[in-house]
Amino acid sequence: MVRGSAPQQKPHPTAPSPVYGTLLAQPQSVDPLLERLAAAETGAERCSLLGQLEPGEDPQIADAITGVLERTQLVSVRVCATQALGAQHSPVAHSWLVDLANDPEPDVHGAALDILAASDDAHDQAAVVEATHDDDPEVRVSAAMALLKVGRAQAFAALAAVLPSVEDRTTLGSVISALGQSNDARALPVLDSLFRNADSESHMAALAALSELELPGVEERLWQLLDLGSMQEFGVAVERLKFFAPAALALKLRALVRSGNPARSRWAFGQLLNRDIPDRAALMADTLRSGDSAMKSLVVRQLSVQPDASFESELIALAHGDDRELSTAAFYALAGLDTPGAQAEIGRLNDKPGKHGLKHRLAKNPEGSEEQVRAQFIGLLESQEADAATALPRLAADHAARAQEAACRYIETHQDANSLASFVALATSDSVQKLLEHAARFDPEQQRVVIQALAQRGEPRFSGALRAALHDQDPDTRGNALRGLIALGDEVGSAELPRWSRGSEAGDRALAAELLGTSATPDANAELQALAQDSDPLVVSNALHSLQRQTPELVERLAERAFRAAAPEDRSTLLSSLSDLGGSVTRPLGDLALSDVDDATAIQGVQSLTNLAGPESARRLLLLVNDAQRSQAVRQEAAAGLRQLGGPLARANRALLDSLSPPEDSGAISCDLGY
Repeated sequence: MVRGSAPQQKPHPTAPSPVYGTLLAQPQSVDPLLERLAAAETGAERCSLLGQLEPGEDPQIADAITGVLERTQLVSVRVCATQALGAQHSPVAHSWLVDLANDPEPDVHGAALDILAASDDAHDQAAVVEATHDDDPEVRVSAAMALLKVGRAQAFAALAAVLPSVEDRTTLGSVISALGQSNDARALPVLDSLFRNADSESHMAALAALSELELPGVEERLWQLLDLGSMQEFGVAVERLKFFAPAALALKLRALVRSGNPARSRWAFGQLLNRDIPDRAALMADTLRSGDSAMKSLVVRQLSVQPDASFESELIALAHGDDRELSTAAFYALAGLDTPGAQAEIGRLNDKPGKHGLKHRLAKNPEGSEEQVRAQFIGLLESQEADAATALPRLAADHAARAQEAACRYIETHQDANSLASFVALATSDSVQKLLEHAARFDPEQQRVVIQALAQRGEPRFSGALRAALHDQDPDTRGNALRGLIALGDEVGSAELPRWSRGSEAGDRALAAELLGTSATPDANAELQALAQDSDPLVVSNALHSLQRQTPELVERLAERAFRAAAPEDRSTLLSSLSDLGGSVTRPLGDLALSDVDDATAIQGVQSLTNLAGPESARRLLLLVNDAQRSQAVRQEAAAGLRQLGGPLARANRALLDSLSPPEDSGAISCDLGY
């Protein structure tokens, strides 16, 4: 297919298209709607008029639509025009649609491919199938999705081929969701492959999509996850099974609550609390009186969200208990009750040591007019109460003169880190400028806090302060200043990046590697490739992450080169920092790490492969478990990882795994659904 946003054999842009020539020669013979379309000036107006065009074979209408496409680069209008062309059946309209199916804009070529895929014409469908092999991965994905939307058989093979090359999480999520909504048995192997081999985020998305398929065998696989899956998998299975078999699910959850597995018991109990079961209140009361602290916390959290006076006595007992975290949670749950007993108990607890300041935090919002409420906050800020500072954010964000004056008076004498950060982030520009006029007396910590808050504020007015801070002795202050300038698009900041990328301080190089990925600095890609070969693992990691956003095809090769070149003591750190770059990068590195003679590196490799999940990870870990030449620590880590993955290999070698590492339920991802 030919790359371009319009067919190649078209009138020169300066020559009037037929419809506009007709408008000039015979204005009385032209549809008024086309006249309005020709004169429309805004994108919204053009889209509205394009949507009103009648479908048919009138070449005059097709020419009017293509005229819009020739004159605008606005994506939203080009999409509207493409969709309007889909309702026209003239040769001109069809020719444009075929070319638009290869448009550089994803929304435009997606709209064209959707129209062609839905066509009954075999040639149109063949054009979409051909687009699934396009050089542009976005076109390939859009073509496969277009086929999927209309249920074409070729969609599933196309998606299986294109998905491994999809790096964008949003696109991948959309494809996975569409596969789940297709309710087609041919989606099973595609989702299965993603479930077994994708990173943890896509793994869970694939599981959610699988659970949406109302096909034989899916329900059975979901039941397996209640016994074998991770906490996230457990939750997905419950959410779907409550529609398939609600009564059976309730019985299963009760059985799991009584099981000997503490983690799975808590998961099941939490799910029961969220269900409308007849004995829910009795179950909660029994748990508060005799359950373990983790399950009590679940009940108290539920009562904080949904207050229930019938649990007053149990909450009072817990509030007086020795478990500090549970006592505090029960206190807040009591605060949600309006009963006299609960309110009296709150008053007594407020006077106990360790509860100072709770009155202010639990008090209702101040009442009265806006000025009266402001006065109450000013009074609190100027009081000697221990929590007076809690009023500062409210007053700093209040741009009334009286509020700003009070906030400025407070910050003159209270320049602790929290107060400075709140003030600089929320106060008016003039108030912040007054603070900066006294910046010379800031100590290093105060300077660091102020510059960080200015960088996050992102106001060009303060770029001078950020530029001055580029030469501060404190590396964090310098780094925050540079970060703020890059976010503002400041020329001085952009000019600093190449110098920082070649500096002697590893921290400066690491920040440069991070910011080069978002700046418009010339030769940023070349600078990043050089930083990807740095001796410091953090610099390398930041450079590779930036390159992943710009040129992902380079990252796999550069990551392997960096890992091999890294000092033995740095390899574990480097592998850990790259764990979120996706399986195509981390799996080869994990394999390299497993063969490393350094135990720390090998153990990090085990953890990396465990996080990737999938049967390939399980096979690699089993080889390591059986390798008598490796240290006991490495074999134990591999055994623990394989147990977390679950599946047939873990079950078949359970005795060996138990001999190396005592079993415990970690809640890690399980890759076994019985496929």
